[in-house]
Amino acid sequence: EDDRSSVLHSWLQDEEHEQDLQRAFHGVDLLTMPPDCPLLQWCAEQGYAGCVAKLMGSSFKAGVGLRCKRQCTLLHFAAWGGHLDVIDVLGDTVAAQLADTCNDYGELPESTALARHFEHRCAG
Repeated sequence: EDDRSSVLHSWLQDEEHEQDLQRAFHGVDLLTMPPDCPLLQWCAEQGYAGCVAKLMGSSFKAGVGLRCKRQCTLLHFAAWGGHLDVIDVLGDTVAAQLADTCNDYGELPESTALARHFEHRCAG
């Protein structure tokens, strides 16, 4: 947690980065973000592709491999929400790195996406 805070602090020291971040996060309510959820994961889960792109282009790219307490990756979060634009932002390299990673439920990201798709079809 201290590392992420220090990265954000040093990154925001540059006025250009601060303005870029403000533009990327315009209209995003960060107050709804759970305090125990890393920013990059939360943005992927919410479908904020522009924010994910901005964070991936900065020193937050190190957060790509982080997992939540249920062992979900960025790809699980994006797949669960059906956020194809976030998956596109993650790119082929990151998607390939995370594609074979199971969460605590034994789900790969594509099975997570498929389960969510059928859940929406049954509900709708």
